[in-house]
Amino acid sequence: MFASKSVKPSRFVLAASSVALVAGLGNLFLAGTALATPQPEILGTSFQGTGCDDTNAFAEVTPDGKVDLLFLGLEAVTDSTQVRARKNCVANIKVKVPEGYQIAPKTVFFDGQTRVSPEGSSSVTARYWLAAAPSSAALASFPGGSEQVVSVLSPDASLNASSWTQCGGEVNLRAMADLIARRGEHETEQSEMIVTNGGASLGRHKISCQFVIRPCGH
Repeated sequence: MFASKSVKPSRFVLAASSVALVAGLGNLFLAGTALATPQPEILGTSFQGTGCDDTNAFAEVTPDGKVDLLFLGLEAVTDSTQVRARKNCVANIKVKVPEGYQIAPKTVFFDGQTRVSPEGSSSVTARYWLAAAPSSAALASFPGGSEQVVSVLSPDASLNASSWTQCGGEVNLRAMADLIARRGEHETEQSEMIVTNGGASLGRHKISCQFVIRPCGH
C-alpha cells in the first residue's frame, strides 16, 4: 500500500486523486410514501492554490449524487534542499439547489494514508463552506514513525437559521485541502501523505463533503 522505505522523495500527494463532495441525499417520507429527494446539480467549477488549477483538476458528477473532484499531479515533495513541503487546493463549485429545497453543511471526511520518517511528521486539513456557512474541519497530524491508513471524520457542523441556503437557486460550495509533509533536518528517509485516485488497486481514499437537504418552510 505504501511506497518502499527506500524511496527518497518526501511527499504529501494527491496524484490523480479524488476529492468527493457527497450530497446527503436520502429518502424523504411524506404522508407515509418514500419519495426520492431531488439532487443538487453542479453548474461549474474553478480551482486555485499552490498545487492545482483548471488545467490539472476537474469535477465529475456521479449518478448517486456524489461530486468527485479529480486532481492530476497535486503533490508536495521535499528533497535534499527542503525539509518541509506544503500544497493546497481550493475548489469553487457552483451548486444549483433543487426548487423547493434548502441545503446546509454537515461533515467533511478525509480518507488517505501516510508514512512518516522517524524524525518527521505529516498533517492534513480539509473543510468546506456552503455559501458563508462552514463545515467543521477534518484535522489529522502524525508523528515520526507513523505508517497507517488515515480516516478522519469531522464533527457535524453546528446548524442554525443562517446555516441553510435560500430556497432553491444557486450557491457556491468552496472546498479546501491543505497537505503538509516534513522530514528531519538530517534525515535521508522521507515522509509522505497520499490520497489515491480511487482505483480498485489503490483503495478508495478521498475527501468527502456531506451536506443535508430539507424542504423549504421549516
